Amino acid sequence: MKPAILLLSIVPLLGCDVTPEWPATADQWERYTDSLSAVSLEYPAQCTIDENAGGTLIRYDGAPIIAISHMTEAQAKKHGLWAAHESVDTCRLGGRDGKLYRYDHYDVFLGMHTVSYVVEHEGKWMALELRMKGDAPGPVQRRVIESFAFAASDNGGS
Repeated sequence: MKPAILLLSIVPLLGCDVTPEWPATADQWERYTDSLSAVSLEYPAQCTIDENAGGTLIRYDGAPIIAISHMTEAQAKKHGLWAAHESVDTCRLGGRDGKLYRYDHYDVFLGMHTVSYVVEHEGKWMALELRMKGDAPGPVQRRVIESFAFAASDNGGS
């Protein structure tokens, strides 16, 4: 393929918004518990869980709508997550005070609007990241946020 043709095929992808859709409603819910970071939350039953070394993704129709990560600020910056941006407000997550971030997270040229709730946890930062259109959580997103909990035995950061 000639370089000019290759460039023209890539240009439309620059800055492409691929923010996933969420289920409009959820009649059934599941509870996910991350045994490594001792957190749990409810998510719509029609979603799937994708655990990896960097955290957990909860997917709807194959697209990541929720990301749970437990990392240092340097690790978060390296991955282009919340730490690479300015917080826009305070928040409350799992009974803890934290910071709220709103930004577009890019993987190469593909961007997803992200709202991150970040609190201290075991000497690192716990982030609940919602990949969603707009900044205001709807009923499904609110239930996910409100259900987020730390293990009862964990007192750190409370």
